Amino acid sequence: DLAGVLAGKMELRMIASMALESELSLRETEQRFRGIANCAPVPLLYSRADGACLFVNQTWLDFSGRKLEEELASGWAELIHPDHRGRVLEEYWKALETLRPFSAEAPFRRHDGQYRWMLDKGAPRYRDDGSFAGYVGCLLDITDYRCDCGHLCPALVG
Repeated sequence: DLAGVLAGKMELRMIASMALESELSLRETEQRFRGIANCAPVPLLYSRADGACLFVNQTWLDFSGRKLEEELASGWAELIHPDHRGRVLEEYWKALETLRPFSAEAPFRRHDGQYRWMLDKGAPRYRDDGSFAGYVGCLLDITDYRCDCGHLCPALVG
């Protein structure tokens, strides 16, 4: 009986140790991801499967001048100019419903209050088992590449 109790306790310790190792590995992976994302030269975000924003990188926060907590869920959409917000969100939700890539152009408010024309691009992301996990997206500042007519100008993109 004593040997059985000791064996059981050893097994529980081994399971607890493996769980701790797994948790530490997951934290390390998350830290590595955040480190890479925060070095990206463009604003990045990723969302859950329901479309709610889970993360924006430091470049996004530097652009917006806001705190991470303000950008989460649907807070990021507050940066879109009010005249364009409805259209962009409608396009986003349509893409989310069909699990298709997302793309929209709209002015986004920078930390200094100035609006910059951004190309908002998103792509569906999937888990290892193939299930939909949400979107990963980025903003590209295209303000300096727009013609007077409001479209991207090939001569300026050059």
